[in-house]
Amino acid sequence: DIELNFQLKKSSVVLSSLFKKVNFALISFLAEKNIQLEIRIPEDLQLLADKALLEKAILNMIKNAIVYNKQNGQIKVIASSFSRESSGSNDFISIKIIDTG
Repeated sequence: DIELNFQLKKSSVVLSSLFKKVNFALISFLAEKNIQLEIRIPEDLQLLADKALLEKAILNMIKNAIVYNKQNGQIKVIASSFSRESSGSNDFISIKIIDTG
């Protein structure tokens, strides 16, 4: 049984800014395979998360989408918020990473 002892450092994260940062970090990796990265995230979409862990997870997912993609491929990132029927507030965020690999 593995126990993980760490504290999450939650803060408000603007999702579009985080993906732009990841895009910048991977720009040469994308260029090597001539892969187009399309990011469709509302500029005001925010969530409460550990920014460093979320960035690491997103970086890993986009890297995998590049590695397992074809030359001249495409990666689309689409995010949106939605609510439960009863609450009416935006309780959930959906992030889709779609690639041609």
